Amino acid sequence: MPVSMRLCVFDLSVEVLLGASLSAEDAERIRSSWSRCLAPDQTSDPAPAAVAAPGSAARRLALDALAEARSAHAAAVWVSGSEGEPSLAEGATVAELEQSLASTVTLAAINARVGLNPMLHAAGLADPATGRAVALVAPSGTGKTTACRVLGQRFSYLTDETVFIDDGAVLPYPKPLSVIEVQGEPKAQRSPDELGLGATVRGARLHAVAILERVDAADLPSDVEVTRIPTADAVHQLVPQMSGAPSMRGPISAVIDLIESVGGLVRIAYSDSAALEPVVARLLSEPPASFDRPQLIEVPSQPDEAPAPLTGAASYRRKAVRQALTVDDRLLLMLPDTLLEVSDLGFSVYSACPAWATLDEIVARVEEEHGSHPEGRSIVSGALDQLLEAGVIEISAGAPEPH
Repeated sequence: MPVSMRLCVFDLSVEVLLGASLSAEDAERIRSSWSRCLAPDQTSDPAPAAVAAPGSAARRLALDALAEARSAHAAAVWVSGSEGEPSLAEGATVAELEQSLASTVTLAAINARVGLNPMLHAAGLADPATGRAVALVAPSGTGKTTACRVLGQRFSYLTDETVFIDDGAVLPYPKPLSVIEVQGEPKAQRSPDELGLGATVRGARLHAVAILERVDAADLPSDVEVTRIPTADAVHQLVPQMSGAPSMRGPISAVIDLIESVGGLVRIAYSDSAALEPVVARLLSEPPASFDRPQLIEVPSQPDEAPAPLTGAASYRRKAVRQALTVDDRLLLMLPDTLLEVSDLGFSVYSACPAWATLDEIVARVEEEHGSHPEGRSIVSGALDQLLEAGVIEISAGAPEPH
């Protein structure tokens, strides 16, 4: 009979239904690895699904999904109260299922919260005495879990995957750590208790954010190097490591607010995780650095709705973006799936066509700002082509003008 467990992830109730193909021993090991995420009402004994919630429509859908699984082992995952089909974690072996389950649970919770809160792809640790937390941001496979295993011997373990920030508070996600034990094999899922990591504290407050960059020791002047990152560059560093950043309200502003709340972003270059301990201890003990908030100017991000002129000449116009903001005179555009910085010339061209404008009109406006140039038309045309390729400018259906 399938076995269920209820997890608490980002204050969401995430239901997991383990397929009947798992042995009782495997099911209990999986449950044990998730022990720090188990909802408070869960007991130490696995609950048969039919007994846990008889007649539940969501569970019936989950049982149907399990029945249709193509792999030898499967688990159905869904967020309580959410609509839609459960997600399926599958694996030809139990180890593959466990690795798939970790990703599936994480994605289910992220998708339920996307656009509402900042979520950093980061390891999260806290000082158990003060409750101050640090987010160590890095792409997958670049050392977050290893850093957690080392630093978690001293600090409180919050997560090795996603730091969820709710008005300055870090909602812990103390999932099993995904550990490479045999090259070429699925990552083993180890409980933080099994690895001896510090107890997970509740109510931790985000105090520092750092970009982790593991480098060769020969490229470092010392064991570790800490540098501050200018704000606009920090936005570029953080956005790719955030879940659903473009979907947040005023996304670029929200990222800058986050950076300001911790006194700026730092980069930590290191070669050995052991060298991180004194740096993290210092980040958690010192007050946030003074932060000079950059000058921010909102640029209208919705195009004029007037129809394109009915002429034979092509016209150009800005396309809608999530947010357009100048950060100390650098124009950043948040698109539906990425962040784009526009060059100085591109900024002038972008500014010259809030409504439909021909190439000649755009050239005239740019030359008013920068002065005339013998190759001005060709230069502006090239910038327009780049903006068109980036998807932030659109062209009317008129016949293209000669460049």
